[in-house]
Amino acid sequence: MIQLIVEGAGEVEAVPVLLRRLAAEFGVPQTQFGRPIRRARSQLVLRQDLDHALTLARLQRNCEAVFILFDADDLCPKTQANPIRDLVRELARGLPTSLVIANREYEAWFLASQETLGASRPYPIDPDLKRGAKEELERRLDIYYDERVDQPKFSAKLDFRLAYERSRSFRKLVKEFYRLLQSLGLNPMPNLCGIRLA
Repeated sequence: MIQLIVEGAGEVEAVPVLLRRLAAEFGVPQTQFGRPIRRARSQLVLRQDLDHALTLARLQRNCEAVFILFDADDLCPKTQANPIRDLVRELARGLPTSLVIANREYEAWFLASQETLGASRPYPIDPDLKRGAKEELERRLDIYYDERVDQPKFSAKLDFRLAYERSRSFRKLVKEFYRLLQSLGLNPMPNLCGIRLA
């Protein structure tokens, strides 16, 4: 079982939806996930709080691995995230663990696939650069975005191919999750919607 640690209220429901879909795409639909543990981003970048979250995850029944996801906001996932990744590896104490920091927000992945969610055309720029992706979704989809309702719903509709092609951050998620499945000996197929994973 993969135990999840997430940041937002919407992600508690959305991340299992997204990862179950990815697991099925990789040919391992039997992958099990624990109910996400929710922690503020500020808690996931501090040693003591992160250690507590990982200890709690490890104590969950049948926990074999941990997957951590939170938003970068203004943090640079490429440079500033490396010390956090190193800390996660240290505190995991050998337990297979993946850390993904969505740039800038989880909702940027929806912008990458917005035409499959009701927009009339593709998002015109790199979705990973957009600060305020929730508000951008509201404007482009002409909706009131409620993360508790819409985040799981959009995660179920997200076009993986479009998101993978258009969002570096989403590619990171896919590759980290694939690597985690490999570490569990689940033999995932190395492709996503026909895209061969490097």
